[in-house]
Amino acid sequence: MKLELQSIQYNAALSEETYAYSAKLYADGKHVADVANRGHGGWDEQYWRDHSARQAIEAYFATLPKHDTGYQLKGEPFMTQPDLESWSNEQVERFVLLKTIKAACRKKVVGIIGTDQYTFKFDPDKLDTPYSDGQTARQLFIKRNPGLTILNGLTDDEMMEAIRPQSGAEQSR
Repeated sequence: MKLELQSIQYNAALSEETYAYSAKLYADGKHVADVANRGHGGWDEQYWRDHSARQAIEAYFATLPKHDTGYQLKGEPFMTQPDLESWSNEQVERFVLLKTIKAACRKKVVGIIGTDQYTFKFDPDKLDTPYSDGQTARQLFIKRNPGLTILNGLTDDEMMEAIRPQSGAEQSR
């Protein structure tokens, strides 16, 4: 099953304990629900357009393995079952993170080495322009900063993969 959140509207000012957002949920290319959260720590609101899709989505999440939360209860690992709400939260988190990174990439060169983030005051539009010796600024940045991954110009999935070790963000299913 392919799930997507589209038309995400995020409001940072209203986000207190949870993300304040609204979005359209698509399952296998079909708009099946509208989802939202008011940002005050409550549950997501789900307005189903297709109730049979709800049953199929709930059954899909029930087949996924449980996640270790990192906590213990009476000495046993506390596990949680993925569900539509936790998945939606991950998708909104991804949306907010990508929006932040892309805003930074419009003004500066943004990169990471391991868990360290770097920004360089350099016009990102000139990053791949070759100099007289044939090298580009991108190549020079990487040569001078071993292990540097420059985020400018990467696809959304490539950015998420590059920052995964430092953010703990999960890639969309």
